[in-house]
Amino acid sequence: MPKEDIKYKLSYFELNEWLRGFVDGEGCFQITVRKDRLSTFRFVFKIKLHKDDRPLLEYLSTRIKVGQVYPKDTSIENVSSTWEVAKKADLLKLIEIFDKHPLNTTKYLDYLSWREAFFIYQRMDKASVNHISVIDSILAIKGQMNEKRVSFLLPTDHKINITPYWLLGFIEG
Repeated sequence: MPKEDIKYKLSYFELNEWLRGFVDGEGCFQITVRKDRLSTFRFVFKIKLHKDDRPLLEYLSTRIKVGQVYPKDTSIENVSSTWEVAKKADLLKLIEIFDKHPLNTTKYLDYLSWREAFFIYQRMDKASVNHISVIDSILAIKGQMNEKRVSFLLPTDHKINITPYWLLGFIEG
């Protein structure tokens, strides 16, 4: 059956609710720095699963229309598959989803940090010689994310919103 003939059972709202639950369980927001150019950052969102779960990652990439699933060559022996989103336009689409459908767990804190650093980087004038403070800001944010996080207090205005599809995504994650 051609992909355009697929009838999706979940609405976009239900899918986004499921996705935020799944990301609360399995998602990762990363900032990497090029070793040869300290001022060049790469912003990545990814979900890494067992290779048997590759169809789910391909579904998400196709349905949301962002990112790629790796490895591209499925004939190679690999125990995992990864959905990776790194292009600016794709990241902006994910940010739009997670701004409308906020995460519930402390993963939300990594999202907020990653989002802040992403927008700081996008505003940085690459031609400017005097952008060391911007680079320092991004590195400081990166240094407090994921396993380096020491504060796990959610913002006071953050509302935990457990919906049936969020819960399903979280459990499946």
